[in-house]
Amino acid sequence: MGAAFDDDLIKEVAKVISTEARAFNNANRTGLDFWTPNINPFRDPRWGRGQETPGEDSYHLSSYVKALVDGLQGDAKDPYKRVVATCKHFAGYDIEDWNGNSRNQFDAHISQQDLVEYYLRPFQACVQANVGAFMCSYSKSTRHNPVMKSNANNDVDAVNGVPTCADPYLLQTVLREHWGWTNEEQWVTSDCDAVQNVYLPHKWSATREQAVADSLIAGTDLDCGTYMQEHLPGAFAQDLVKEAVLDQALVRQYSSLIRLGWFDSAASQPYRQLGWDSVATKDSQALARKAAAEGIVLLKNNGVLPLSINSSKTLGLFGDWSNASTQLLGMHFPVELALQTDVVRELRWCTDIHALTALGAETRELHYQLRRRASRGPR
Repeated sequence: MGAAFDDDLIKEVAKVISTEARAFNNANRTGLDFWTPNINPFRDPRWGRGQETPGEDSYHLSSYVKALVDGLQGDAKDPYKRVVATCKHFAGYDIEDWNGNSRNQFDAHISQQDLVEYYLRPFQACVQANVGAFMCSYSKSTRHNPVMKSNANNDVDAVNGVPTCADPYLLQTVLREHWGWTNEEQWVTSDCDAVQNVYLPHKWSATREQAVADSLIAGTDLDCGTYMQEHLPGAFAQDLVKEAVLDQALVRQYSSLIRLGWFDSAASQPYRQLGWDSVATKDSQALARKAAAEGIVLLKNNGVLPLSINSSKTLGLFGDWSNASTQLLGMHFPVELALQTDVVRELRWCTDIHALTALGAETRELHYQLRRRASRGPR
């Protein structure tokens, strides 16, 4: 959707997502904290998760995320949030597994100028949009500043890299103090097992208990994993973390539940009245089709397009991706009402057509005999 360059469209799509999320929550099928958006700038194609992000331009990302968070959570003046959005992965996180480096132990060497002007800008926009949560990343973040040891090439010694979930500079100094993200209802979660990574493989903290304490004190309020469950009692017994720090984390999370109306009567909340009739409506499916169409980028046209197609013609779609619907879904996707590529779906919606798709050595013939119905929208 980032290629649509249409913030109003992004907001409308986000409204549909959060409305359907509420309907699922009312049926006990999901929670109300959603780990979206992935707003890391996509600078390096070796990352491998570029399909999750809106693009590489920090200005565009900032505009996009404001619209998305606003649509997901609702207006800040509303008595209740629809859902809690979570901006991730904070920050400088753009590698999965490359050349012997994995996301769990990667040390991101970032100059202070790049950090401020590029990597942090989308996250600052999240703060301006009053996002409910942040997610700290697996990686370390090594910054070029006077207290760090550098050589003649201005390369910082990797031992100075701080795991972001245990980094008070990012989670406290920048996020809460400098940007003013200080509402009681706003909290930070770790990525899954990122608190564990503070101990191993980063070897930042000397013990498992110290890793838990360092993360909490730095500003990570919730552990997606088992480290806080298993090692927080030991950390507290060793006086590595004070009760006031635990209280602060609990207040932030329970305040978030209050803003979601978790403890209020369902009868007084419009979001608690939403049911399955609010899911996959004709309007929302039409909006999904519009978002898909606006996000398509035409790189070249030598006068061939638009095609003139009718039922007397056969259209051939060739190549490994001509109908590779499951592969194009990426990593995170819901159950689809109909699993088709955008091209095949558009053909079905438009007219009677005889379509031929070639997937590598395998060729399958698709013969769709659908009547054109001017009043009929996408199914």
